[in-house]
Amino acid sequence: MGLSAAIAPSTANTVEVFGRRIAYKWVVAIVYVSALFLDILDTTIVNVAIPALGRELRTENAEWVVLGYTLSLAVWIPTSGWLGDRFGTRPLDVSTSPASCSLPRRWP
Repeated sequence: MGLSAAIAPSTANTVEVFGRRIAYKWVVAIVYVSALFLDILDTTIVNVAIPALGRELRTENAEWVVLGYTLSLAVWIPTSGWLGDRFGTRPLDVSTSPASCSLPRRWP
């Protein structure tokens, strides 16, 4: 193995994005931070909408909406990741398609 082979960067852990080679670790970091930002933004939007929801529904317990919403995200996100790893993402796309929403409530 020559000196040039030892100095040359490995392309095994990179991906091409917009014509540039980027290491996977940076792609994963960008996706993770973007998802975290969107989750915080989404929860903030729900927090801002709570007073209006409480007035419209004439209730004083609208704060429980945030708890239920955040709890459902905390349960569903890891579960969907596990289901995707276990069964593959293709069957999950089919089972969560809009066509499955039209199935009857009681399946024979």
